[in-house]
Amino acid sequence: MNNLLQSLKEQCEFHKDANYLLGVSGGLDSMYLLFAFHQLNLPIQVAHINYQLRGEESDLDALLVKDFCLKNKIPFHLKNYNLKEYLEEKGGNLQAIAREVRYSFFYEIQSRNQDTLLVTAHHQDDQMEHFWLMLSRSAGMSGLSGMQSNKDGVFRPFLGFSKAEIKMAAESVQLLWREDQSNAKNDYQRNLWRNKLLPYLNTEIPSLKESILLLNQMFTEQLFIDKKIALAVYNKLLIENKISLAEWNQITVNQIIILFKLADIKLSHINEIEKIIPAQKGKKILFPLSNGPFCGLIREKDNLTFILHDQGLEFPEILIKKEKNLPSKFSKDELWLDASKIKGSLFLRPWQIGDRIHPIGIQGSKLISDVISDAKVPNSERNRQLVLCDTEYILACLDLCVSRKAIADAQSNEILKITFKY
Repeated sequence: MNNLLQSLKEQCEFHKDANYLLGVSGGLDSMYLLFAFHQLNLPIQVAHINYQLRGEESDLDALLVKDFCLKNKIPFHLKNYNLKEYLEEKGGNLQAIAREVRYSFFYEIQSRNQDTLLVTAHHQDDQMEHFWLMLSRSAGMSGLSGMQSNKDGVFRPFLGFSKAEIKMAAESVQLLWREDQSNAKNDYQRNLWRNKLLPYLNTEIPSLKESILLLNQMFTEQLFIDKKIALAVYNKLLIENKISLAEWNQITVNQIIILFKLADIKLSHINEIEKIIPAQKGKKILFPLSNGPFCGLIREKDNLTFILHDQGLEFPEILIKKEKNLPSKFSKDELWLDASKIKGSLFLRPWQIGDRIHPIGIQGSKLISDVISDAKVPNSERNRQLVLCDTEYILACLDLCVSRKAIADAQSNEILKITFKY
């Protein structure tokens, strides 16, 4: 077993219950990705987009992928999309629109298949191109940290390998793939970096690739720390609605940006907050376009107090008791959770637009707004609905719905009974 196959096998050990949706173009990287997953007998489906940009060549790309899937009895999804016609009619950036169409197609398939990871064949050379493109566009730390091997439902198992290594592995098994001749043209900035600038830089500065990958790693590690700190501040604000000025001054700009994204607050308000911190107490900033939990903040003597959209909400106390066994009969006033499945600490907050829960008894997830509508909660009461969360999922929509993500069962070793005291 070669290094790529061994690495893929080890990475997939972390996704034992997952199914995989492979985005396959017919080129070298994605065809070897398909070969590798099939070789390891992993549960896969394949998606291919034919943009019809190169006539018969595009059709032959699709045919190669389809034939491989038919021969090996792999579910195959094809989308034909006349991108040239769309651009002639509406205009726009070809690569940006192609990416939007591609990922929309992938996510549509994912939505119909529970616990399915999207897999792409991005590799180390793509990572280098991505870094320089982001740098040329004045990207922040998030952009410069590069692509992650597993993020937001997208799995990129080849990021640790170069294109040359993938080609060597493909040639060793006499794998068929197709070359997209448009990749040789420097009409697009990515191709310019790929075909001209990076080869020159790597020749002149042999250590450059190693340095960039090290920077990627450092930015990724710092971004992880920033997200962790921002999430802790956000969860504290949901409970206490305030943060001391001393604590605020310790938060970096990048952490504030992440915090505001979590709270759905426009980033333009950051400068306004910096202006009122040295001002007298009582100064207020409103967030009129925010759909998050806060509609504004007030500069108090020693802290910033964030104003909830509904200050009249009553938050009950969360009571947690360890139990040895599950009850013979369940009550809607109690939640029975598996402590090992809970991520971080439990907290209550008002539900927000876009919130989703993974209800017991159904596949996939469901919008909290639909849960509330189905329960026929009066409009006047809907904004008062609370959800119980850990740092990753919504575990319950109080009195209405329970998630399967952390529910206790007969195999649970540490059972928690959760009740609420008003």
